[in-house]
Amino acid sequence: MYINLKSKSMETNVSYWDGNHPLQEVYQKLWDEFVPEEGRASTPYGEALRCVSNLSYDYYNNGNCNAGEKPQLSCDECDGWGYVEGYDGDDQECSGCGGDGDYYGKLEVSDDYEEMLSFIEDNVPSSKQLVRKMRELICDPCLNNNYDYTQEEMDVYNALTTRIVCWTMEEHFTDVINPKNNKQ
Repeated sequence: MYINLKSKSMETNVSYWDGNHPLQEVYQKLWDEFVPEEGRASTPYGEALRCVSNLSYDYYNNGNCNAGEKPQLSCDECDGWGYVEGYDGDDQECSGCGGDGDYYGKLEVSDDYEEMLSFIEDNVPSSKQLVRKMRELICDPCLNNNYDYTQEEMDVYNALTTRIVCWTMEEHFTDVINPKNNKQ
């Protein structure tokens, strides 16, 4: 397999998602080779690419609204009922939850997306710090459901994707990276 590693000129917003990353061609060839049209990939390389691509999809298309979720919790003040007994014995709307009986907790990574992040963290060498940064982005209430992307945010997704691309190349295509290894 021949892969052209020539760098493209750097544009204002560079990302795999926009198709203008310097390693875009490499990413696409690895995707075509390792990621099935449907379902999970049969190799850790393909599965890591599939996971980071799904994470990127939710970031760019949905502002991470599926990746992050706020758990619904029962109000401690009224035990989830929505009302408390007033001084005069009548039930009054709970001030803790506004009468809803519950409230939303701190933003967390949803189960499906946590599974993807954990897969990458457990299988891709040197990915823990990047996965941690991605979790922080997903759980940032100012960024969740936000469609104004900064290059700094995109760099987290780009860096993790690049880490997976490089890991796959190192493991499977050392002859492309270092042709001297092929000499007998």
